[in-house]
Amino acid sequence: MKRRALCVAGALVLGHASALVAQPRDPISRYILDIRATTLSLPTTEGWTPTVAGGVDVPGRGLGIDVGAHVYPVRLGPVTLGVGGAWTRVGGSYEPGETAPAGARAVTTTFTGLVPQLSFNFGHRLGWSYLSGGLGRSLVESVPDGVTAPVEEWSKTVNYGGGARWFLRDRVAFSLDLRFHQLSLRPATATRPGGGRIKQLALSAGVAFR
Repeated sequence: MKRRALCVAGALVLGHASALVAQPRDPISRYILDIRATTLSLPTTEGWTPTVAGGVDVPGRGLGIDVGAHVYPVRLGPVTLGVGGAWTRVGGSYEPGETAPAGARAVTTTFTGLVPQLSFNFGHRLGWSYLSGGLGRSLVESVPDGVTAPVEEWSKTVNYGGGARWFLRDRVAFSLDLRFHQLSLRPATATRPGGGRIKQLALSAGVAFR
């Protein structure tokens, strides 16, 4: 599914880029602010989530918000370089099923990401597509309801993906982004085993302002 999503995103970005580059319009804006709703695949493997009783599962997907800001200082022919970053906060919860033992609790998982990004943008002032990536940090917290969340360390995170912005008005655009967050190994603690490298897929849509 992730490979298919990446292929679709690549086709969208490249196709949109080709159409936009072919049009001689005003250059890309100097800055942009994105505010988007996002859905993200949450970790479900050992070391990232608590051990649960039979009949209880952990959430595999969450909903949240993605906020980003970018500036575009350099234009090299058809490509405009951008520098910025994004903050993502997503949460999901899974309630115990009917077959769960008495006293079983729902599990809630939250993902917080703070990632800088370097982007390659193709298009003009009325709309552009981009490919971007960067190295930042993410925090995953997954606990049964009613249990105090342990203090967790932030994980190094590589993010990469692409998207596009289409301006509906001079200062307001529809914004779409497809992104992978690849988290590094999570060290073991006294209360849980270590977690392996994981890759989370996020799809975000919302508005952009300039």
